[in-house]
Amino acid sequence: MSDGTVRCWGSNTAGQTAGSSPTTRIAGLSGVAEISAGSDHTCARMLDGTVRCWGGNAGGQSAGSSPTTPIAGLNGVAEISATNVHTCARTADSTVRCWGYNASGETGGSSPTMPIPGL
Repeated sequence: MSDGTVRCWGSNTAGQTAGSSPTTRIAGLSGVAEISAGSDHTCARMLDGTVRCWGGNAGGQSAGSSPTTPIAGLNGVAEISATNVHTCARTADSTVRCWGYNASGETGGSSPTMPIPGL
């Protein structure tokens, strides 16, 4: 929303809407610059460059964060992209960090605190 809050709706089988709806914002979440939704998790890039993810975390795609808790050690994020079971962030220094399910090399050997080597 233009006030920096987020509203999500649809399937909430893994908590990906965080209890919100088209008319109800996610409690405790404000200052959002960008959102990206995977199939069972949602992530928000905050105005301060941190990221918060919530919902499913079976593959680690939420990195243990929540709508009110940022992902530890991930700062300076300029862009995010959530997919089915992993999430990636491009930081202001142009490095890319991905986390979550990695059965086919989706994270490129990176993590929220370590960029993809050689990229």
